[in-house]
Amino acid sequence: RDTPVTVIADGLPAWRVLRLVLDEAGGDSVALGYEVRDGVLLIATVEWLERDQIVRAYPVRDLLVAQACRWQRCLEIRYRHGAAPGSARALVRAIDAGYREDQARRMSMLGDNQTRPVDENLVWAAEWQLLDLIQQTVTPDAWAENGGMGTVMIYNDVLVARQSRLVHRELGDFLASLRRASAAQASLRAGSPNAGQASAR
Repeated sequence: RDTPVTVIADGLPAWRVLRLVLDEAGGDSVALGYEVRDGVLLIATVEWLERDQIVRAYPVRDLLVAQACRWQRCLEIRYRHGAAPGSARALVRAIDAGYREDQARRMSMLGDNQTRPVDENLVWAAEWQLLDLIQQTVTPDAWAENGGMGTVMIYNDVLVARQSRLVHRELGDFLASLRRASAAQASLRAGSPNAGQASAR
């Protein structure tokens, strides 16, 4: 606590300056982190902060549907151009039969003039992809799958995570970056009349 710290930081945001100060104060001996609780800045070791875990829920239906739609477009293009459906068969085998039955039931209820919904089989597959992506990207060693203490699952299109506040902050930023990337892709497709042809090639 008495370690003198000198940091030259011009034009950086406050969080970045604080991160530099904590890295300098902790040195190689201890990793320091911070949280903001009820308007109060709390500084402690990362180990202590990681033990204090909370549960938060993140709606992710939009991300799941966006990924499912991308897969659906790719599969439709492959079939349209006579590509071998090997990847599609592998995907179907990995999907629970109950989801396929539910999708068939809902499809049979649609009228001829209604828009075909996104394939819920692909939405379900997107759940597993998102969970794996999070555990491999957002502080990987903090998740139980990788030896940490945090857990994550998706229930009714809501991602439920038990993690430290620090990891929750990174998880929120990560999901926001996925949404920005998805919106950018959708904007490119909407603005390019040849986007589908490019994908087919």
